[in-house]
Amino acid sequence: MFHTGKYLLILCLLFLLSSGKNNVLFAQNSCPVNIGFENGNFTGWSCFDGKIDTRGVINILPTSPITGKHTLFKNVSPQLKDTFGGFAVNCPNGSGYSIKLGNAGAGAEVQSVSYTFTIPAGQNDYSIIYNYAVVLQNPAGHAPFEQPQFTSKVYNVSANQYLDCGSFQFIAAANLPGFKESKVEPNIYYKDWAPVTIKLTGYAGKTIRLEFTVNDCTKAVHFGYAYLDVDENCTTPITGNTYCNGSGAVVLKAPYGFKDYTWYDDNANLVGTGNTLTVNPPPPGNTQYTLQIVPFPGQGCQDTLRTTIVSSSDFMVLKTLDTITGCPYPGVNIMDPLVTAGSTPGLQYEYFINSNETEFIDIPSAISKAGTYYIKATGASGCTETHPVRVIVKASPSISITNPSPVCIPGTIDLTASAITNGSDAGLTYTYWQDTLATISLANPKILSKGGKYFIKGSNTTGCTSTVPVVAAISNPPQIVISDLSSCGSLLLSAANPTAGSDPTVQFSYWLDAALTQSLPPTQTFTANASFYIRATATGGCAVIKPVQVSIHPFPVFTVTDPPATTRPATVDLSTTVPATGNWVYSYWLDDLTKKPIAKPLEESLSGLYFIKATDVYGCATTHPVNVVIIDPPVVPPNAFSPNNDGVNDTWQIPLLSFYADCTVEIFNRNGQTLFKTTGYTKPWDGTYNGVPLETGTYYYIIKLSPLKPPVSGSVTIVR
Repeated sequence: MFHTGKYLLILCLLFLLSSGKNNVLFAQNSCPVNIGFENGNFTGWSCFDGKIDTRGVINILPTSPITGKHTLFKNVSPQLKDTFGGFAVNCPNGSGYSIKLGNAGAGAEVQSVSYTFTIPAGQNDYSIIYNYAVVLQNPAGHAPFEQPQFTSKVYNVSANQYLDCGSFQFIAAANLPGFKESKVEPNIYYKDWAPVTIKLTGYAGKTIRLEFTVNDCTKAVHFGYAYLDVDENCTTPITGNTYCNGSGAVVLKAPYGFKDYTWYDDNANLVGTGNTLTVNPPPPGNTQYTLQIVPFPGQGCQDTLRTTIVSSSDFMVLKTLDTITGCPYPGVNIMDPLVTAGSTPGLQYEYFINSNETEFIDIPSAISKAGTYYIKATGASGCTETHPVRVIVKASPSISITNPSPVCIPGTIDLTASAITNGSDAGLTYTYWQDTLATISLANPKILSKGGKYFIKGSNTTGCTSTVPVVAAISNPPQIVISDLSSCGSLLLSAANPTAGSDPTVQFSYWLDAALTQSLPPTQTFTANASFYIRATATGGCAVIKPVQVSIHPFPVFTVTDPPATTRPATVDLSTTVPATGNWVYSYWLDDLTKKPIAKPLEESLSGLYFIKATDVYGCATTHPVNVVIIDPPVVPPNAFSPNNDGVNDTWQIPLLSFYADCTVEIFNRNGQTLFKTTGYTKPWDGTYNGVPLETGTYYYIIKLSPLKPPVSGSVTIVR
């Protein structure tokens, strides 16, 4: 994992010992063995691994190639891309292999590789051209010697000295010329492919060593790594100089990426600029061309390259279609044998994005972008020919998908419904599939009974297709309990609970109509019988719609007639104060909240305000007051009684006092001594005091009937 503030050096080095590489192998012509890793290994190379200390001193030891530090990459299609710069990790010269030097783990590590070889005797006109790409993450607060860095050196072993031309060092900094900031992570700067020349004219017979080293920063928190590649065709760095019988032209190709190219024929006439030279018709065999290449400043030495045209008697013809038309999916296949039909059998083909043949097509069998591409054919004798092919990519259908509404089991979904593809291109033909590649057809798209992700493939009249996903949600219905509502007079929706007992995870919404076009606000008040609809949605998305009936019942309407006043001991029958009815039932109460019932409503004996409640079969009730007036006759206690146990007038009987349950009766003697006292007069006085009969004489009483009535007082005489 890459971290902000860390340093990454990604380097790709391409050594061209005379020419650009090809995927097709040719005679090696005194080229060092496996200098370009084309054997798929490190034969001929020396590998090193070690550390850099806090002073910037590097200590490395020889080692076998270590996976993760000296890693071999095969050039594949599609090509692997650098994480930060976005360029291919294999250099764009077409070589088969490159290596990765170092890794992305910081730890003050150092990795190095070197290759030692002797330039053959007589090879005085000798050059090395290598390409590199660098990515640096600039660490703050580091001195130059503490920075991660990459170093390239060329050492003349025979003379025991380093060559200036072609040797350089990159140290992480934010202002490196030619660098761009990465779009992947800030503070990372990269330089795309650039060549360096090493002119070795006059070094025939000398031993040369190539040295490449990459190290982390000295503080062990920033890291770097490199990609290296070497070409093994050492005849000339100019390719395409061989042509066969039947070739239409000779296209000479120089190493790409230099500042200036100048071509001359064997008469020293200027014949072209640029890194390719097309000669049509092909010149005679042994014709010589000279090329002067000038690198960008600081990128090597100016060099002069020569090539000799070779005419082969082998017959080679490359025929290609001018134009190929196809669809974005599965793409245009320029590898189809029909594209090169009529060409010489046995040719080997390579496919490029650009005419310089520096960038391979990632997937030539599935090109989805229109443009001009290039097919390069190579014959058995090494002659080559490249033809452009125009690729036209027809428009894919535009399909707009609206997922169908979820349904509940056992419901089904019709994926063929026009509403699902509404908004797509007109005139498309649709098929239905279980997988994104449209290889497993859907048996019953009109009555789909299982939820999931499916795919709709649309085909237009040109034969192009697009496949898009559609989600069908089919799940168990929500577990709900829906109850009709009933109320008296009116009903406030927010105060009702028609879904009581349902699964609490279910979502409910309320609507006035079954089509769910008009929502029902919680403030809705029903004043008459009505109906509405509840939509219950389960967590799986499916929903059911249930109706709810609202019944509004009227309150009972009746009148109460206060009864006429009556005199005690007469009572009042409250049932006579209301009209008889079979529509409701009356009940009688002491309070307006109807919490305290009247004990004997048909024999009410006390004056007061009472309440009559009418309740119908729906529980609707109306309560009205009724005023009862009971006239109390005067309480006149007897003025004498004879408690002599003769069975006649033995107790002091007081008529009407039984109607005053809370009355108090108190009797005194002449001295004011209380002789008898009681609340309620349920047991009349028998003329005794503490169980002892009192003497004949006159006694005095005070009777308090109620707090609302004045007390009654007088005297009573006991006669023996």
